[in-house]
Amino acid sequence: MGRAYRDIWVEDETAPLACVLLGTAAGFGLPPAVSHTYDPMSRESLQKGIYPSRNDLAYELAQLKKCFERYGVTVLSPPVLPGTNQVFVRDAAFVIEDKFVRANIIPARSRELDALRGLIPQIEPGDYIVPPATVHIEGGDVILWNDHLFVGAYTGPDYAALSTARTNAAAPYFLRECFPNKTLKAFGLRLSAGG
Repeated sequence: MGRAYRDIWVEDETAPLACVLLGTAAGFGLPPAVSHTYDPMSRESLQKGIYPSRNDLAYELAQLKKCFERYGVTVLSPPVLPGTNQVFVRDAAFVIEDKFVRANIIPARSRELDALRGLIPQIEPGDYIVPPATVHIEGGDVILWNDHLFVGAYTGPDYAALSTARTNAAAPYFLRECFPNKTLKAFGLRLSAGG
């Protein structure tokens, strides 16, 4: 990926960006069958015939990259993993202050973590956090705003049965231990029974 990332820092997700890891649609593949969707929105878009194609996603990501670059943001892309949805790279990893947190994502998406292999050796070992296996976190469920850390988690007893449940009740506790200086606000996520 070209440069060392020993000076990573994210304190506020609304602050100006200097460098960003942007997803890619290159390995997106064909739309899934309705019976293989993870969530109600994907199922609905397939049924309505509006599920995005690889070309649609590639175009949108290219436009986003141009926008970032217009404002001087360095844009990195993960290596392409054929047949893998890498549009939402933040789900696989996120940064809080100077710590790079590798997420524990659902097994069906675990291959996405392979794209981080080239980046991880460039991060100081003390700045790299991997939650224990019992702590499930997806980066899209975590929002950082100055001294506040917002975490959405599903706490229902049927967590393991829902493919849309990505962050479990243990995640907020784990993040509180890792970032005791943050005011952590945990929120329960409501999920579709179809997930």
